[in-house]
Amino acid sequence: MRRAVQEIAAALAERIAAHPWRRHLRPQDHEVELALRIPLGSGRSLEEATSRAEDAIADAIARLMAQHSTFSPGRVLCLRCGATGCEHASPTSSRQVFAGYGATGLPRFVDLQQLLVELRDPRVDRLFANPPRILTLGLDEETLHRELLPSYRSLGGGFRLLGQVCAGWYELPRGDGPGSELLALSFQLLSNGVQGGERPERAREAVRLAINVLGVGPDAGPLEHVLDRFPAAMPPWGEALGWAHKALADVERGARLHRRDPGSSSAAKDEGATGAEPMERSPWEQRALGVLAGLERRLQRRERSTRRRTVHAEERRRVQRPVGRAIAELQGARPEDVLWDRHRQTLVVLGERGRAHVWSPEGRLVTSIHFTADAVERRKRRGRWRQAPREQVETLRERVAGGAEG
Repeated sequence: MRRAVQEIAAALAERIAAHPWRRHLRPQDHEVELALRIPLGSGRSLEEATSRAEDAIADAIARLMAQHSTFSPGRVLCLRCGATGCEHASPTSSRQVFAGYGATGLPRFVDLQQLLVELRDPRVDRLFANPPRILTLGLDEETLHRELLPSYRSLGGGFRLLGQVCAGWYELPRGDGPGSELLALSFQLLSNGVQGGERPERAREAVRLAINVLGVGPDAGPLEHVLDRFPAAMPPWGEALGWAHKALADVERGARLHRRDPGSSSAAKDEGATGAEPMERSPWEQRALGVLAGLERRLQRRERSTRRRTVHAEERRRVQRPVGRAIAELQGARPEDVLWDRHRQTLVVLGERGRAHVWSPEGRLVTSIHFTADAVERRKRRGRWRQAPREQVETLRERVAGGAEG
């Protein structure tokens, strides 16, 4: 029993370490509660129990993140309700971004295009380009709280919204066929400020900074449920967001080292920086705002580099795919490594070192990309990827061997 508990604990720790919001946990020990149904037989009943256990672990981690996070990932605090779990706390459309608080603390989500029109931004026409171009819009703390009545400004729920970058449109491949849907995101910079409901001396033990990503799928479902639609293992904003997380970790680390020096005059100044006027910021929050500006530049930089690719370069990149390697790994693949993608109606061959080769049923190599082990398991768990029928695999191999790939 001890070994079994250790194995489950290790599985939980592994998934938490890979979770995109792992940095948001407070530095303390955690416990989770799991409800498991263990069959006494074997075979299919054991497989079903394992699947249910995986779901139970995923739910437990989601509860852990919600309970111990500095904020609720993917949701904004509704100051009217005093919660992040209400119906006002997230967008209702994939095109909406957070536009700030209303007078009584109600979050306001609007279409990115509408927000640009309201702000009289001359770049709004870029959203109508074909294909759509990614446009970023920075909103500072004062703008996001401009309409908020003074009586609501102190209801921060233990964190402070320092600023935000809106970005869109991202093209989200449809899950039920060809084509794409438009997606806009809000990247919010949050600081713990003065922790509500806690002793000030405890609240100032550590600086907590984080980027919260607000956005929903086309069906208004959680954003993470549609990430596997992107052909690459990482969404288009993933690299820039990863850089921001690491940069904020460096700012936090510097703040902790600085606070250990009680004789520092700037440390004494920082102790009182967060409790005065709403727009007064600590040195660490000022540095964090620089990270937010860097995030916006990187989001735009990726758009510019993508746009600079010529049609010739794209064609050359397509022709230079590792066709020989893809054929070799198809012919040598184990049955369990050839999967059917229900969304795209393609066959996915898992190769070595995270490689994956996507084939059409007619024997044409669509693309060769890399996936992490977690990305592969996520697609399997959701039923998007299933083991391909043996007859379909043999047919594909025959067509590719016969030259159909060309």
